[in-house]
Amino acid sequence: MSTPAIQDRLANVWESHMHDGNGPHVVSTFLAVSKAAKESGQPLAAFEFQDRVIGTAFKPFEDEESGGLLWACASNAVSAMMRELSDWVDERKAARGE
Repeated sequence: MSTPAIQDRLANVWESHMHDGNGPHVVSTFLAVSKAAKESGQPLAAFEFQDRVIGTAFKPFEDEESGGLLWACASNAVSAMMRELSDWVDERKAARGE
């Protein structure tokens, strides 16, 4: 799953939402959180996954005056990354004729 092609796609999704240069860092965290959840056998609900990725990537998250807005934007970006990953998996399955 962690081929450079999907990593680049996910980083581009993050950057298209956040424009902060943190795409590769967030992708690394995204993939690590995904792997940890899978290995634990305890899947995370979408909102839990988003919170875990953001909270881990930006620990400690600074709760500033605009912190809620920043968190919401980051959450939307992670959600879009989840959709992009799902699309990528579907593309790979289609290419294999599944």
